[in-house]
Amino acid sequence: MKALLAFSLLFVIPACGGDDDDKDDVRGNNSAQTVLDPEGTIITQISSISGGGTFMVDGTTVGFSSHHGCFYISNEAMIATVGAVNGLGNITTKPTSGWVGSGQMLPEKGYGYVIKLADGTYCRLFVMEKVSTNNFKIKYQYPF
Repeated sequence: MKALLAFSLLFVIPACGGDDDDKDDVRGNNSAQTVLDPEGTIITQISSISGGGTFMVDGTTVGFSSHHGCFYISNEAMIATVGAVNGLGNITTKPTSGWVGSGQMLPEKGYGYVIKLADGTYCRLFVMEKVSTNNFKIKYQYPF
């Protein structure tokens, strides 16, 4: 009887575990599953704005303010975090709160951010690594 029960469980347990058909399912900002980078992803580094380690997004400068230890964003743009994520592709929604201006958001490795530009468009950004005190390797996509 025990052998029959053990044999039966071999077929029941896998059926309860679900399937792998959802590998491409986007599960939201905090998914444990890594989602591929979206088309148009750019990988770069940001560093101190005085050192020229910035990039432009539709006329808005994005970089790092060593004076404040935070993101630098120009032109009245705002930034908000979506928290820890597995990559740029895991940033799937725009925050509804938590928006701050330049010099108020600390970049953190493994965290995702959304930048709202003055014209109402958005950019998503993921901090891949902290290269040094004032230097971060990032991925971003615009528009988002």
